[in-house]
Amino acid sequence: MSDKLVPYRLWGCRPDRFDTEIEGEFAWTDHIVRTLGAAFEPAGAEIRREVSLLPETHGVSVRADGLTLGILGDGDALRYGPVLRRVVAGGYLPTVPGRIWAADAGAYNDDPARSGRVIARVSVSLGAPARLVPRNDPPDVPYTLLPPGRTLQVTGEERHFDLLHPYADPPGKYALLVTLHEADGALVEVRVDDRACGYLGRRSSARLLPIVTHLSARGLGTAARAAVSGSRLAAEVTVSVTPADEIDERVLDGPPVVVPRLAPGPVADPPDPVLPMHRYHGWGGQIVVQGDRLWILREGPVARALGPVPLTPKRIRLRDVVDVQFRPALPQTDGMLRIVTGSGRDGAPASADPDTVVFHHPDRQRFQALAEWLRHVAAVNAGPPS
Repeated sequence: MSDKLVPYRLWGCRPDRFDTEIEGEFAWTDHIVRTLGAAFEPAGAEIRREVSLLPETHGVSVRADGLTLGILGDGDALRYGPVLRRVVAGGYLPTVPGRIWAADAGAYNDDPARSGRVIARVSVSLGAPARLVPRNDPPDVPYTLLPPGRTLQVTGEERHFDLLHPYADPPGKYALLVTLHEADGALVEVRVDDRACGYLGRRSSARLLPIVTHLSARGLGTAARAAVSGSRLAAEVTVSVTPADEIDERVLDGPPVVVPRLAPGPVADPPDPVLPMHRYHGWGGQIVVQGDRLWILREGPVARALGPVPLTPKRIRLRDVVDVQFRPALPQTDGMLRIVTGSGRDGAPASADPDTVVFHHPDRQRFQALAEWLRHVAAVNAGPPS
């Protein structure tokens, strides 16, 4: 599906700030290494490039050239899902700046015993959900969008509260697409949906007027990114524009930069599901369940103290689970959960066993629920009694 969509660069995502860590990279390290390509180095390598955020039935996958690198955390998927689905419904692929890092665990940690295991970390730049796409539609007349940059305050917007209030309701801060126009007194008038909402100051107007008149001579209007913030009593508008003396000639004389028109309202979830990952954090180990498989991860000094750390997370297909051995946690005694597969070992769970995860008393309820669910999985795998 994603290869048929046109990229749509989301607004408000700074290319120098990767503030959202994605999850589940361990499941797609082969994709991450392929994405790094010739840049990959065993001691660690990083690239920065555009990645896409594709909303799925149960989450949001992070992809590069169609390859899944990981997923947004469950909370982020809930926050960003509606706006991402709106972009996809319009035939566009939401993209953001991404930072991709990977290394060979042995070379990175100077630990030959871990050589051959790839560790990876991917993060993306994401603005607030309400400021990723404009709340209004683009103009119906030819125009070009100026690049974002310095924040300029609009004056006089208090006289246009009736116009602005619907764009800032419920109270908050939202993205808008505005147009800039030459006005009397050598000022730049700011309009929303071709209705005036205020003016830029004299100094900012003096710098931007030559651009507005130049584009007008080409038969183009001048558009800019803006933000509206408000309450039930007042609204404020700011415009984000690169300083006039830094605007590239390609903006002034090149092809127009336009903003795609998006779907008007809520849309249904698309197909191609990425099931959410459920995590169970133990002491020195972690069980991650996704779809028809689970992983047992071992990281850090605690895991190494409990026994040999495998080169890669252990992957178990749910259809191979035949039993679960469970020891509840007490206030003074750790609990243990051991997953038994068709090729598993006999005997009781032990902390050094690769199929066992140790957990503390505060986590007893989550591991109890996991054990009961895995027993159900084992029963289904066994089939009806003969």
